[in-house]
Amino acid sequence: MSGSPTLVQRLLRPLLVNDVKTGESEWYPELQPRRYRESYDDVLACARRAIEEGARFQLRSVSPEKGRLQAEARTKLVGFVDDVTVSLERTDGEVVVSIRSRSRVGRGDMGQNAKTIRELYDRIEQCLI
Repeated sequence: MSGSPTLVQRLLRPLLVNDVKTGESEWYPELQPRRYRESYDDVLACARRAIEEGARFQLRSVSPEKGRLQAEARTKLVGFVDDVTVSLERTDGEVVVSIRSRSRVGRGDMGQNAKTIRELYDRIEQCLI
């Protein structure tokens, strides 16, 4: 697919997409990495808290030196497990946070991976307030 998704593609997107990464998904161009002016340690702590306090999340690993958190997210209705990676990068006095959510099974995720990314960003931003 090149360019922005058509209306038909946007309607079919929940059936065709099961891997979403901020800044790299043509299917979800609105999902971009977020930039924060807070310290790296504060953003990392809030990303960890966002995962640990989320009822459907299970933190699997934290690698502060690599700027990476790995987690699993379980869907509410069926209990499918998605793999989630939160990546932090220091750049120009800011911390850039990218998130990838990928379904382990199925061709489409019914929009769940994009929802997971939005939920984690919301939780991180609430923590940073």
